[in-house]
Amino acid sequence: MSRHTQHLLALAAQRERAKRRRADNYAPWLRTIRRAAGLTQLQLARRARVDHSLISLLESGKRDLASVGYATAVRLAAALHVTPDELIPVAIEEEQAS
Repeated sequence: MSRHTQHLLALAAQRERAKRRRADNYAPWLRTIRRAAGLTQLQLARRARVDHSLISLLESGKRDLASVGYATAVRLAAALHVTPDELIPVAIEEEQAS
């Protein structure tokens, strides 16, 4: 295997690890905000006009907020009575800054 190929594989693996870290940080954060609002996953889904399985996927880390689109993120934030910026945990913001 060439050095170039090895380098590309290493970069892909690094991106995948970063993606998993973001999901791992985001999942408990969304759950915390939802619970603080006194909502079940189903109640949040109904208020945000999304399928309840999306909330489950986001909270389990199987789906990242970045994958749902801006309009959905805004509806989730509104349903939780927070700004869209508050949906993004500090750990993710710090990781993106470095």
